[in-house]
Amino acid sequence: MSEYQLFNFTNNSTTSAGSLAAFWNFGDTTTSNLFIPTHTYHYADSFNVKLVVNAGIGCADSTSKTVYVSPNIKAKFTAPVL
Repeated sequence: MSEYQLFNFTNNSTTSAGSLAAFWNFGDTTTSNLFIPTHTYHYADSFNVKLVVNAGIGCADSTSKTVYVSPNIKAKFTAPVL
């Protein structure tokens, strides 16, 4: 069964000089250059998400966190009418 879970990532990066560019690696072979991206995971697993920010003046920094995607569970049943 395919899982589709949308995540809204918040970039809290700051700089004291210049403007920041962002590069996200979502840990499932997909990436984004959006500063505040959304991303859909298509199956349950754990993913190492990495954010790299660059101030354009030779300064860069990165951080990583593990994102856990749980399976979507839906209970359902039918009962015969008597």
